[in-house]
Amino acid sequence: MIGRHDILFATLNSVELAQEAVKLVRLSWTDAIVEDPLTGDSLDDAMLGLAEFPSRVFIYRNTDAKQSWEANGSIPENDHSMIDLAMDAETLAVIVDDPKEPEIANFLSSIGELVSDIGQLRLEAA
Repeated sequence: MIGRHDILFATLNSVELAQEAVKLVRLSWTDAIVEDPLTGDSLDDAMLGLAEFPSRVFIYRNTDAKQSWEANGSIPENDHSMIDLAMDAETLAVIVDDPKEPEIANFLSSIGELVSDIGQLRLEAA
């Protein structure tokens, strides 16, 4: 299993935040594979924006990372090659190996900014 650093983001819409998080990761990981871990189905861009978005997704850096995780699990060679997003009604949990790793830290910071932006949009819409 991944290194189990759970970073929690409180939000009014965890599905929307998770979908935006997937988009953010894809900016850096252009070959990312997004998967519903319950079904094993890959999620493409058509799934973004849908209410039926899974409550948990794995984001692999690329096909090689996905294959290595499936074959070997959590080994040092797989560090920083997968991000686990889990959500409930009011929280998005981002599960990573090391939140201080520069690329992951940047990603987490961007999600924090999204939480502020999404929350602000909700306040303005009210």
